[in-house]
This record gives sequence, structure tokens and C-alpha cells, in this order.
Amino acid sequence: VAPPKAGKTFLLKKIANAITRNHPDIYLIVLLIDERPEEVTDMQRSVDGEVVSSTFDEPPENHVKVSDMVLERA
Repeated sequence: VAPPKAGKTFLLKKIANAITRNHPDIYLIVLLIDERPEEVTDMQRSVDGEVVSSTFDEPPENHVKVSDMVLERA
């Protein structure tokens, strides 16, 4: 966890885009848990892959459900 404007979203986008650029045959899934909705939207617009999220305003049970769903798909 990092404070807002620390650059974590920027770093995650760079990593995700580097993976898809260097390995175009993979299917990328980015899981965002407890993030702000605007961070999710930014990631969806910036990454060439599937972005799955559970935002900070959703109950913890939803975070677990979404995480389990992504683990099953991976």
C-alpha cells in the first residue's frame, strides 16, 4: 500500500505494458483490489489486457470473491 500520487499505478502500468510488449502471445490479467475507481479507469484505458477490480467502496467479501475468480481463471 502506498499513499496517493506515489507512482504505484504508473509503475504497474509500465510493468503490464512491458509484459505485453515483450510477450505478445500471453493473456494479461491485472487484478486491482481496494483501489479508487479513477485508478481502475486509468488502468483500463492504459493497459492492453483485462483489468479486474474491486474498488475501495465495495465490501471486503467482494474483494475475496473477485480475487478467487481471477485465481481460477489464471
